[in-house]
Amino acid sequence: MIDWNRVLQMREEVGEELFGQLAADFLGEIEDRLAHLSDDPEQLLRDLHFLRGAALNMGFARFSALCLADEMQLRHGNAEGVDKADLIEKFRNTRQQFLDDLPFIIGSGLPGLGDGR
Repeated sequence: MIDWNRVLQMREEVGEELFGQLAADFLGEIEDRLAHLSDDPEQLLRDLHFLRGAALNMGFARFSALCLADEMQLRHGNAEGVDKADLIEKFRNTRQQFLDDLPFIIGSGLPGLGDGR
C-alpha cells in the first residue's frame, strides 16, 4: 500500500520538478540497498532501519511495515526470519504500483522519473 497523501504532501513541499528527482533517487537508492543486503545481522539491521525510514518518508507504507517486521525479527535474534528475496519482491511490486498509479494521482508524469521497467 502506498500512502498517497504522503506522496502528495512531499510533492507540495518540494515542488514537482524536485519531487521527480527525489522519487527517482529514492527508487534507485532502495534498489541498490536491497541488492547489497548484508548477511551480517548488525549490518542488516542498519540496512532495514534505513529502508524503513526512507520508505515511510516517500509514502511506501506497506514496504516500511515489512522492514519494521524484519527489524523486529533481528532484534529478537531471529535472522533466519528475514526473507531478503521476499523483501526485494515486495519492494519491486510496490515500486511498480507507484510508477503505474502516480500519473493518475498527480495528473502528469514527472521530470527525472522513468517508469522503472
